[in-house]
Amino acid sequence: MKLNSVNVIEYVDDSVIGVSSFTDDKEGNVEAEDIFSRCAKANGATDQDLKDYALEDGMYECGTYQVFIAHSIN
Repeated sequence: MKLNSVNVIEYVDDSVIGVSSFTDDKEGNVEAEDIFSRCAKANGATDQDLKDYALEDGMYECGTYQVFIAHSIN
């Protein structure tokens, strides 16, 4: 059984280092975007990066670090 969720997934050197899951609703999406933004900023992203492409694309990478926002699909 799949749950409707939005997930923030972090990778370093092609290995998963963290997964945070939230309900796929307005509140959960806000929480996921906040975690995604904090993770990206901790790894070099600027507010402009987040505004210009990272949040829209649901992905940020710098060197061997990557973070994604992914929605489950039923």
